[in-house]
Amino acid sequence: MWQIITESTTEGEVPTLNSTPSSHVRSELFASAQSVGRVTGRGATEQLAHWARIGREVEASRHLPSREIAEVLSGRQSYDTLDPPAQAVVRAEWVERVDALSSSLDLRSDFESEGRPYVECNNPDDVIARGASSSSRRTGLHGPPQL
Repeated sequence: MWQIITESTTEGEVPTLNSTPSSHVRSELFASAQSVGRVTGRGATEQLAHWARIGREVEASRHLPSREIAEVLSGRQSYDTLDPPAQAVVRAEWVERVDALSSSLDLRSDFESEGRPYVECNNPDDVIARGASSSSRRTGLHGPPQL
């Protein structure tokens, strides 16, 4: 496993990889990897390795416009301007981001802590209305709420 050592660097300075499995990484990059890693379920070093693999593959491909892909992912350019291979890269990143974000959601806790009512639906005939009160109501599509 790689050992990442953070340190402050001057603007434009590129961290170097040593022949040993350790690397110096700018503090802000490491902090970003920690933040994104929490969402994606990776540790900071795993996130940095993930970014490195993606970067290596994108840069190795002469057919993928890495700058345009980054512009689309940041919302500054339209997805429709990319060719199909570049769109595939963007879709893969979108899927990963959506999966990471949705897996971190806990709407039940959020709604309950805010005292907001919500419903759960196991199937069309089993809808459970939950609210700020401690009682729950069961309702179906074909009748009034059942207390």
